[in-house]
Formats: sequence, C-alpha cells, structure tokens
Amino acid sequence: MRNQGPLLQAQPFKFSILHEHLSPRCKTNQSGVYQYQNLAPGSYRLIATANNFGAVTQDTQVTSEATTTLNFNLTPGPGTITGSVFNQQTGAPIAGASIAIRQFSPFGPIISTITTNIQGQFTVFNLTPGAYTAVASDPNFGTESASTLVQSNSVSTVLLNLSPDPGIVQGTITSAQTGQTLADILLRILDVNGVLVTVSQT
Repeated sequence: MRNQGPLLQAQPFKFSILHEHLSPRCKTNQSGVYQYQNLAPGSYRLIATANNFGAVTQDTQVTSEATTTLNFNLTPGPGTITGSVFNQQTGAPIAGASIAIRQFSPFGPIISTITTNIQGQFTVFNLTPGAYTAVASDPNFGTESASTLVQSNSVSTVLLNLSPDPGIVQGTITSAQTGQTLADILLRILDVNGVLVTVSQT
C-alpha cells in the first residue's frame, strides 16, 4: 500500500466481503505490504485507510489456489463529513441511527459505516476528496439520504430528517412465463432520489 511519498508503515488496513458481515483487518508492514490469507473464493471489497490519508476502495474476485494483487495509492489531506439526524415530525435528535457513507454517487460503494451519538450526530474522517452520499436509517424510522462534496482538509456538513412509523413493502416474485415462484432473487430498493436504500434476497 503506497502513496507517492514515504511508505505507510503500520497503518490500519481494512477490507470487508461483499454480501456478508465479515470485516477482517490487517496492517501493512514496514515496506507498505499487506497480505490476508485463507479467503474463500468469491467477491470482496477492500477498503484501505490510514490516518491523514483518504480511504480508497477496490473490488476484486478471489479465486481458488491463486493470489490476487491489489495496490493502493492513498491521497493525503483528506476531508471530513459531519452530520445530524433528526425526527422529521418532532425535531428531536435520533441516537443510534445507522449511517452509511457511499462514495462517488448514491449507487457507489459503501466506504464507511457509523452510528449517531446521543445527540444524533456523526463524524466520518479520512475521506478522499470527491462526491459522497450519506444514508441514514433506523428501524423505527424511514431512510433518508443527502449528498455532499468533500474537499481536502475541510469539513462537509449534512442534515438528515427521518420520518417515523415507516411502512412495509412485500410481495412474491414469479416467472412471467411459467408463473412459478422464484427463489434467490436479488431485489434492490431505491428512494425517490435514486439512492440505494437496501438490498434483499428472496
């Protein structure tokens, strides 16, 4: 893991597997090299993070009995996103709301996840300058998103208002040709702004 300057020594390096709740971590050695072994074949997302550098995400495919090499170039002078989540009806802050930070666009990869504090606030550091979308959700509220532009060594602020008493969408997926029900179908749910809210599988 290298920047155009000195080697990044003993900095935390994190990656998480797509579609599952697995987030192993490892660190680069004195030469800026990382390695994680014993990964089952499949699709993975690697997120490289280091203090005072912007995080970088890459997707890859791990195959059986093969070594996959991914190099990272981290940008110094990262920015920060800070925000607050409120009850849309009462204006009260919402503690414990889940925040997902998506990079590039509302459909982009999730670069960071965090929960709001007792004041309904959250802060995400070490973001590479660029476009991001913050998506807030809570089991007792709806989902809301806000996009922002992160600049180097600057703080971007977003406000998110969640509607209480969310509704439910349900149904059955069948083949238009045979009428038979279909299993293992991936269903993506987007809000009116085109932001990906959740992914479900039948």
